[in-house]
Amino acid sequence: LFIRNRWSIGCLVFSIAVSIKMNILLFSLPLLMLLLKRFGIWGAIPKLVICGTFQIVVGLPFLIYDPLAYISRAFNLGRVFMHQWTVNWQFLPPNVFVDPKLGLILLCLTVGFWIYFLTVKWRRDDESFSKIILGRVFDGKLFSPDHIVTLMFTGNFIGIVFSRTLHYQFYVWYFHALPYLLWTTKFPNLVRLGLFFVIEIVWNIYPPARWSSLLLLVSHLMILWGLVKAPLNDNYKVKPE
Repeated sequence: LFIRNRWSIGCLVFSIAVSIKMNILLFSLPLLMLLLKRFGIWGAIPKLVICGTFQIVVGLPFLIYDPLAYISRAFNLGRVFMHQWTVNWQFLPPNVFVDPKLGLILLCLTVGFWIYFLTVKWRRDDESFSKIILGRVFDGKLFSPDHIVTLMFTGNFIGIVFSRTLHYQFYVWYFHALPYLLWTTKFPNLVRLGLFFVIEIVWNIYPPARWSSLLLLVSHLMILWGLVKAPLNDNYKVKPE
């Protein structure tokens, strides 16, 4: 929908997805960047209102009955996961895995890489933040599909790399994006294919093992490094006549 320039409907679908599974929030920062670049701050506000309004509507019965309980349970970021099922941190001792400090470190790394990509990789040199916020970037040209997909997939992948835990079912969060992300890097095809198959094999190791979780982390970090070094893709395509 965003590729087809249908931003309002796209924001509604995004909010619907968040209400189903909270991991969709990993796409929120790149989506916000796209909205600001496309509409500026004043044009982006109505799109954000669409996202927020749907969340209020679907949660209204619970918000009326017990708002604090609903919000704390719906967006519970402090829950403790079981070490035996973590696919990405199995090589850590259980006491380290459940330590709140690990969660704080991973959160800082996530935010740090988001900020780096936001300031360095997701905009051109002539796109200052003042121009983006004031809506002076958009000149009638539409975003290229590659630009939209790269921002959305990369923002999600950063959250995956530094996720507090990944269980087997979480592979659906990003497996479909791996070929695109790998071919966005400048790695040789042999390395791209190798990383793809290594990640696929690791996710099929049951129960999770120390060596497989370490291999998954190394593979993720290699892809992230490849995305850091990849050149900025073409932001725009020629506006339709």
